[in-house]
Amino acid sequence: MPEDSPAVSHAPQDAAAFIPAEAFGRALRRWWLLTLLTIAGGLAGLVFNALRPQPYEAGFRIATSIDVASSGELNQYQEDITYEAVGALLFSPSLQEQVIMVAGRSGTPLPADYLGRNATVERRLATWQVRVRHSDPQAAEAIAAVWLRLASEEMRRAYAQAVDADGLERYLESMEGCLARAAVSPPSFGLCSQTSLAQIQAEIQKTGGLLSAARLSSRGLSSSLAIDQAESDLLPARAVSDQRGQMVLAGALVGFVVGLWALQVDFRRRMPRRHG
Repeated sequence: MPEDSPAVSHAPQDAAAFIPAEAFGRALRRWWLLTLLTIAGGLAGLVFNALRPQPYEAGFRIATSIDVASSGELNQYQEDITYEAVGALLFSPSLQEQVIMVAGRSGTPLPADYLGRNATVERRLATWQVRVRHSDPQAAEAIAAVWLRLASEEMRRAYAQAVDADGLERYLESMEGCLARAAVSPPSFGLCSQTSLAQIQAEIQKTGGLLSAARLSSRGLSSSLAIDQAESDLLPARAVSDQRGQMVLAGALVGFVVGLWALQVDFRRRMPRRHG
C-alpha cells in the first residue's frame, strides 16, 4: 500500500491585506468622505474649546530707557544686560513669593508655584509686559494689582541702592587714589581727610563692604536706567482663547486619521466561510 503523500495546503489569499494602489484609488473616489471627516473633527475641536473653562488674563507693563549721558555709549550686549535686570527683578522668586503671600491675605489664595505656571514676563524692546492668568477675572485682576504694587516698590528700592552704589564706588576710587598718593607723601598735607595710612585702609575696607551690600540690594539695576510709571494695560481682565487654533488643528487631525481608517475598512473583504 503506497504511503500517503504529505498533504499540501494552499492558504487562501489574505483578503484583508492592504493594497496601496487600490487604497489610493478609493481615496481619490471618496475624497469627499475624507474632507467631511476632517472638517467634522475641526468643528469638534472648536466646540470642545468653547465648552471648556476659559482663563482670564490681566497684567501691566513697564517702559524703560537708558540715559546715555550717564552710562556712556553701550553696545548691544551691555544694553541687553541693563534691560534684562528689570525682567529678572519682576520674575524673581522673592517677588513671586511676596505676591502670592499678599494675594492670599487679600482673599486670593494661590499655590507656591502658581506664578511660575500661570504668569509670563516678556520684554518688547525696552518695555516689559507682565501677564497673569486665572479662571476668575476678579482674581486675575487682584493678582496683577498686587504684583504691580510690589514690583514698583521693589524697583524704587533697588534703583535707590544702585544710585548709592555708584556714589560709594566713586568714593572708594578716591580713597584708593589717596592711599596711592599717601604711600609717596604723608596724607597730612591735605590730600586725604584721614590722617594716617591705617585710617585710610580702614575707610577703604568699610566703604568696600557698603558698596558690596548696595550692589546686592540694587538687584542688578543700573543708575543709568530710567523706569517710567507702570501702566495697567490689561485691566479689566479679558478672556484668553489662544488654544483655539490648537484645538481645531488637533480635531482636524483626528478626523483625517479617522477618515483614512474608514477608507481602509472598505478594502477589507471577509474570507468566505467554509461549510462542512
